[in-house]
Amino acid sequence: MIKFLQLIHGKSLLVLTLGLVLIKFTLFNPFSEITLNWVGMIYLCLAINTIAGAGYLLDELTSPSGTFAPGKNGVIKSHRTQKTGYRLFFILNITGVLIGFYLSNLIGRPGFAVLFILASVLLYLKAYSFQKYILLRPLTSGILVLLSFILVWLFDLFPATTDHNQNIISFLFNIVLIYGGIIGGLLFIRELIANQLRIDRDHKYKIKSLSLSLGLSRTNKVIFALTALLIGVVIYFLIHYLYRNLISLVYVSLLILIPLFFVLYKILDASQKKDYKLVLAIMDGILFCCILSIALYQIQYLIKS
Repeated sequence: MIKFLQLIHGKSLLVLTLGLVLIKFTLFNPFSEITLNWVGMIYLCLAINTIAGAGYLLDELTSPSGTFAPGKNGVIKSHRTQKTGYRLFFILNITGVLIGFYLSNLIGRPGFAVLFILASVLLYLKAYSFQKYILLRPLTSGILVLLSFILVWLFDLFPATTDHNQNIISFLFNIVLIYGGIIGGLLFIRELIANQLRIDRDHKYKIKSLSLSLGLSRTNKVIFALTALLIGVVIYFLIHYLYRNLISLVYVSLLILIPLFFVLYKILDASQKKDYKLVLAIMDGILFCCILSIALYQIQYLIKS
């Protein structure tokens, strides 16, 4: 069971689920009418997690340095082992799509099932076709997180839209887009930093990455520019949406903005593995704090009430 959870990146799925639950129960519930109850939300989380888990498993199956590679983590690469892995992939993938199809029909929006199929196709392309492109693979991870956040809005709020609540539901959609964009951007930058750390592995297995194409120093500058852009987005979000809440200002400033500025400071001079490990650990902390910050709207609501 532990090995299976490792194959599907159970920790990453748990963090993703936390973000989905916080959007549903701390961002949406206090402000607007809803469609999904606890059971419906469980179905949605299961659909998203099984498809995402299938994607992580497929990455392990197709990567030349993954769990199924020869001599990797004590797993012998054999036809039977890979056959079992692909069988699990198809089971997870089909289960996620079927749950998404059931939930779409449950809320009277059968067309929404296409989004689960789209996510599944993107994960398949990421594992196979996108290997040829140095930026598409890391970018796909961020796009899929954004899509996961949008799915909560589509299934929970969109069906309940009326003339009376249209403005608040549109406002919440903007919040979800910004949160999803910021977290997706963090994941994209994190993957670029991880590629810096894995440049020797990528060179050994001829895996295309920005680090191999540009070199460490130039890629550092790209990461610097992307991080600076992301800081601008966070500041914009802070000024326009959270400026009235002192707790939010302090939280975002201390736990998200200052660490991002530290990443800017460290990344330009990074050259050793220990440097990238430090920056990567900081990015993991920023990601977690960013997901937790979704609950700030519930805190603001409670204070006002």
